[in-house]
Amino acid sequence: MAVDSEFARFVEDQLAPLGGISGARMFGGYGLRHDGLFFALIYDYRLYVRSDENLRAELEALGSEAFRYEAKRGTVQVRSYYEVPPDLLETQDTLLELARKALGAAHKAAAQKARKPAAKKSGPGGRTRGKA
Repeated sequence: MAVDSEFARFVEDQLAPLGGISGARMFGGYGLRHDGLFFALIYDYRLYVRSDENLRAELEALGSEAFRYEAKRGTVQVRSYYEVPPDLLETQDTLLELARKALGAAHKAAAQKARKPAAKKSGPGGRTRGKA
């Protein structure tokens, strides 16, 4: 579904006090970054934020669900992003609190990714390339 630019602008305005917010269309949705770090997305008039186990539990308790989309092979669920309940979008202070938690989750995920060793590249036949 195409992103409603008015809704995206509204969300960006609500998050503006964080500073450093930028957004761009991506994969049929709209991605939000804070100082270059991807932490939220808008899809089908819904805002989803990066979640860790704590924020996920908090959002699930409010009735939120994980981001999902339809692919050729069926529905894909992305459990690292959860919907912000629509009624919280209007309450800027609450939305900013959730966004700060989402930024914490995004920083944590980025740090974990940076610590992972690089995967070995496989050659033809699934064999690992390199010296034997």
